[in-house]
Amino acid sequence: MKKYIEKTFLLCSIPFLLMYSLDWALESFPLNEPDIVLATLWAPKTGFVSFWVEKFFIAALLPSVVSACVLTVILSCLKRGRNFLLPGLYLFVAINVFDSVYFEYEVPISEYVQLIKSNRVSELKNSAFLQKEFVFPQVVQEPVEKRNLVLIFLESMEKNYGSFIPELTELSKKNLSFAFEGVGGLETFATTGTLNSTIAKVTGVPQLDLFHASYFPQVSSIYKLLGKRNYKNVFIRGTSNRFTYFDQFLKNTGIDVAYDISNFDGAINHSNGFDYVADKKLLSYSKEILDKLSKRNEPFSLSLFTVESHYPNGFYNEDCPDVPVDNSDSARYRAVLKCGSREVAEFVEWIKAQNIYDRTTIVLVGDHLFKGKSLAADDTYGKQRSWYNAFINVDPLKNETNPNRQFTSFDIAPTIIEALGYELDKHRMGLGVSLFSDSSKTIVEKIGLDSMNKELRQLKNTIEYQSLCNRRKSD
Repeated sequence: MKKYIEKTFLLCSIPFLLMYSLDWALESFPLNEPDIVLATLWAPKTGFVSFWVEKFFIAALLPSVVSACVLTVILSCLKRGRNFLLPGLYLFVAINVFDSVYFEYEVPISEYVQLIKSNRVSELKNSAFLQKEFVFPQVVQEPVEKRNLVLIFLESMEKNYGSFIPELTELSKKNLSFAFEGVGGLETFATTGTLNSTIAKVTGVPQLDLFHASYFPQVSSIYKLLGKRNYKNVFIRGTSNRFTYFDQFLKNTGIDVAYDISNFDGAINHSNGFDYVADKKLLSYSKEILDKLSKRNEPFSLSLFTVESHYPNGFYNEDCPDVPVDNSDSARYRAVLKCGSREVAEFVEWIKAQNIYDRTTIVLVGDHLFKGKSLAADDTYGKQRSWYNAFINVDPLKNETNPNRQFTSFDIAPTIIEALGYELDKHRMGLGVSLFSDSSKTIVEKIGLDSMNKELRQLKNTIEYQSLCNRRKSD
């Protein structure tokens, strides 16, 4: 009888584990976006490991064991001399077949295979697309007075959150916010995660290597352009810069001083095994840094990242005055968004009250689209998705700009530079086009999003793209 129970439990537990694990993975990770999944798997994990192990134990392993135990007890009681191993085997096969079909339907396996193959550098070909569209930036006109830059990357912040982010929505209405028919920043291939979207937004170059930290030390960035004009470039983030090799990117991109969670020992929050500095505290630290920077006689840039609206359900801070209306993931995430909106807006208002504001431009951008499913069933969320943007107190000569533009992350780098009063040759940088230029169309305006994605997917094994990884040439 003991051997029967052991065999029955084994036959029952494996399919249950597969079934619960699949449901958990589909709920927790953007498995339909292979570039994010593969890049994350190959990157340093830091605090995320314990976070997801705990989630897996609660959502998959524990219910699998309980379900297997219950079914084993039932089959054992019904046995009474009959062999119930065969029905158990049938169950094993049936659930595994179901899981396989379900997995194939939900997860683009062929895209994973294609992406892994494309990341193996093979015979290089020429890219007519890069030859035509890529530009090394050259500043052709300097502003009369140098402006400071405060650049805020808002985690997973989408334009159509609407009533969930009332203060941010109001900021976008009162200031310059680019959109076309209500659609803001478009997400492309190679700009779907925090790191690759950030690289695109500050360099205009796509990060296509999923398995290595090659972040174009020779390619120009907004920080390198500003650094050559005596700007001090400061970066602050409430998580570890080691995650996804962010520290190597910062080192190569022209940042002078980088702060992360290791600099804020007394203010670390612990949520499900994940360590981070709450956005409110991070913004408070940013005020202190701005105070110090404002005492310099030279211009500066301060870039910072929020984190609490991260997938799968955000990190709800108990200090937040917005209490979730119920215990659902959707309600908690809405509360996270409302708190984040208020905190960022208050930070912007604080900057406006400082002496440096007259010569400081503030840029708010969502890093990418939200990858969780907390709002997927909410009718107000909508199907036309785009990331948030707002340009506050830009160079006075840019105030009459036409905001009706189609654009991607690549267009943000030249737009930031020109928002500060500089003018780029042909208004271009990398694959990006400044949105302050009425005469130059962005790539997505010229060929559409689908065609642009197709071109981006083909760049990895091209002579031109590989040369960007090896040749030094920047302004």
